[in-house]
Amino acid sequence: MGVAETTLKNRRRGRLKVVLIVLLVLLVFGTPVIIYFRISADGRIALREAKNIKLSFQMISIEYYAMGDSIYDNTRASGMG
Repeated sequence: MGVAETTLKNRRRGRLKVVLIVLLVLLVFGTPVIIYFRISADGRIALREAKNIKLSFQMISIEYYAMGDSIYDNTRASGMG
């Protein structure tokens, strides 16, 4: 094995180490960022759905009021009529 071949192998090992370190750093710092954005997006979806449910209850309440009734029923376990 000559000096040139040894130098070439050392360069390849060095490049491989650099690539592995870069991938490890990206994994360590990228994972929390991805998790943060995922949680943030899921939170926005939950808030939007809660808002839609609230608006639906308001609309149903208006409809029941127009019929002279109430959406709430104390005799049921859920409290809804």
